[in-house]
Amino acid sequence: LGCHCAPTSNAQSPADGQLWPAVFHAHPRATELAPKQEPSEIFVPSTCSIRQMASLAKVASSRVKHCDLHETSPWVVTAHHDGKVKVLDCATREVIFEHAVSEAPVRCAKFIERQGWIVCGDDGGRIYVLDARSGETVSCFVAHSDYIRSLDVHPSEPLLLSAADDKVVKLWNWAADWECVRTFSGHEHYVMHVEFSPLNPSVFASASLDTTAKIWQMDSESAIATLRGHSKGLNWVSFVSRGDKLFLITAADDAELMVWDFA
Repeated sequence: LGCHCAPTSNAQSPADGQLWPAVFHAHPRATELAPKQEPSEIFVPSTCSIRQMASLAKVASSRVKHCDLHETSPWVVTAHHDGKVKVLDCATREVIFEHAVSEAPVRCAKFIERQGWIVCGDDGGRIYVLDARSGETVSCFVAHSDYIRSLDVHPSEPLLLSAADDKVVKLWNWAADWECVRTFSGHEHYVMHVEFSPLNPSVFASASLDTTAKIWQMDSESAIATLRGHSKGLNWVSFVSRGDKLFLITAADDAELMVWDFA
């Protein structure tokens, strides 16, 4: 992660020459070509054994579109293509609840631990707020005009980011009855993922099928940087911190991962 690499020959220069990525190539059929083998080391939450995690994977389910781990409890929330949301206890291997949230696919779900909530978004552009223990609906509202792809929770403020196929990111304040605080426009295709910076949560990143990632500040509707380098659409962007160093990882349909030095 610490290396500074020039981009590959077909990559464009990053915005303002500030962030150069290290590029990792993934063969598009690597999972088919590589022999199956057991991993030598697996990280799991301290409350779970590898055997327990394996049994969770056998729970009968429709297509799982997203999952999130609770910060303090051994819970996993899963979002499903059939519109259901499930919470699993990886310590007891029990399903805490299974709730049919929507008739449309649910593509993302996140815990809001300090509220005892789960938030999830469906293909109808609706955000649902559920009680994390019972699954009962606390609130529901139309947030976007197209599929909601990603949600992220601010670590300290009562704020939620949502990203969708309507090409925008929105910021919501649940302390103000889910008021839309700001809309962030600039992407030219579906926004697939959004994430707050762990070191400076007034900053967040978004990834889009328009082949770019963008960096934003919460108090401005315009991006402060656009990262270019991938040749196909981005599906993921994530911050990684090592001490006081911050990196950004992007993953795209060009079968490449790029690690951006945020110095």
